[in-house]
Amino acid sequence: MQLHDKKVESKFCFFQTAEVTPRDAISDPDNENDINALRAYTDRIAHRLDQVQDSVNELLALIPPRSAHATADDIVLLSPCKSVDQLEELDQSLNQLERRTKMQHYLVTLGGENGGIAVRRMLRRVATNDVLSQYSLRGRKSKRAFQDLSLCRIIIGACQISFPSLTAAQVEDLIGQALKFAPHRQRSSRKD
Repeated sequence: MQLHDKKVESKFCFFQTAEVTPRDAISDPDNENDINALRAYTDRIAHRLDQVQDSVNELLALIPPRSAHATADDIVLLSPCKSVDQLEELDQSLNQLERRTKMQHYLVTLGGENGGIAVRRMLRRVATNDVLSQYSLRGRKSKRAFQDLSLCRIIIGACQISFPSLTAAQVEDLIGQALKFAPHRQRSSRKD
């Protein structure tokens, strides 16, 4: 297989038959039917493998080549936002579909063992605890509403990609819990 030039070539050989078979070996009609059935079966398998190979080649052609150097436009988030203004600026930039898609893909790559861990990782990469402590999910108790940010919908989508069994409401609850405890994480990090 050669993946660097996006072409997969393979030779499939299930068994080798002798070019010349003795006539007495195939003189039995049942044996001849078995051989013909086996040849037809191997032809079908080879045809199906050719189809799979063509599909793989088509998929490989769709994958863009990787660049060793990422441009500034490719990087959506270099470091967590350290102020509410930075977070709102980031949120405004996510109104562009391409940046929103890149951010969602980035957040999906963070992973986590469960939805709660994944949401906390995503939030930690997006903003510091100082910033997150100024938000609640719905904006209660004189805090800003995180659900009004595009980032909230992006995190919900990323979490649902990673954990398809979670509903949007469940992910919102996880975000609300993470935001609820952000002030406590902020204080404990200052003690260190």
